[in-house]
Amino acid sequence: MAQLDMHRDDLATSLLPPGYTVRSFTKIATLWAGYGSVSRLKVDGNSLILKEINLSERKKKDTSHTRKVTSYHVEAEFYKPGGLAESLLQSSPWAAIPKPLGVRVEQDRISLLLSDLLPAFPREEDELDFTHAKSAMRWLAGWHAHFWGSETDKDRAAAGPVAASGVWKEGGYWYLATRMEELESIGSESKWKQIKDAAFPVAQRLRGPIDGSKSGPSRFRTVVHGDPKSANILFADQPGEDGLPACAFFDMQYVGFGYGAVDIAYLLATSVNVKALERNEASLLETYLCELQRVLKHRGLLEDARDYTMDVLKLHLDLALIDWVRFMAGWGMWGNSAWAERKARQALAKLQLS
Repeated sequence: MAQLDMHRDDLATSLLPPGYTVRSFTKIATLWAGYGSVSRLKVDGNSLILKEINLSERKKKDTSHTRKVTSYHVEAEFYKPGGLAESLLQSSPWAAIPKPLGVRVEQDRISLLLSDLLPAFPREEDELDFTHAKSAMRWLAGWHAHFWGSETDKDRAAAGPVAASGVWKEGGYWYLATRMEELESIGSESKWKQIKDAAFPVAQRLRGPIDGSKSGPSRFRTVVHGDPKSANILFADQPGEDGLPACAFFDMQYVGFGYGAVDIAYLLATSVNVKALERNEASLLETYLCELQRVLKHRGLLEDARDYTMDVLKLHLDLALIDWVRFMAGWGMWGNSAWAERKARQALAKLQLS
């Protein structure tokens, strides 16, 4: 244990500017499937986060392993100097995310030294009530508006799953191309047959364009967070002047291109109290759309702010929910699965997907 702490101390010190001293280490989490750990450091009165990823000690190197390895490299690219984190923090100070302080990528190891969100955002919510869900939706809208239209032809043409920009070509961890095993596990006679049959048409539409737009395949697309569940969100203790607590998002492994509704479908289906969701779904979507349009107008994207209507948002959300339920049908149900299934089946009934 002493050797491990010394290794972490040396690692953190090497990532810090000269003159800083690490005073203490506390391990706070183990990464999914044992890929590494997350520790909290006390450094000269400041609290920092060290995320260590070890990609070498894996007996089974299958599709799942490849996906995880790629996800950690994507996260490292997100936090590197000149990356998307820097862009967001410089241009959108409201968008609370961990500030990158040091990134190291070695052959089988990745180390990220980040600011600690907890002092400013000390509250965790396993299940979001209406107020906290509204705050999260507003945050997502600002994030999506910031990266709106950033996907390029070069990004789309890149070989493999990662775009030229360093993020996933398709954000999120459940997109169809990487989840064929789960799709194949859905029996042709099961209750999910209709969902399974729609898998490829839905995946094609989610790659864009959905509306037949002549403005190019990337219209209305943005960078999605890719894993915006409640476990990856922290909230301020007290509400702001608008009555909503500010929030911060972290865990950037599945950041990639897509329609913003992919994030919305996932957040609503996994993390919002189902009673609050049933009562306030329309209000949550309105919160998102108003904030998205406001920031798009601020950026001078007046045509997209006008054309991205509630009807377009709902169409995207219908497709994203079908896609999410397709994944759950093969992987396992969790969260607001009954709500998501009902919405997905309603969407299938009204969409022409053949």
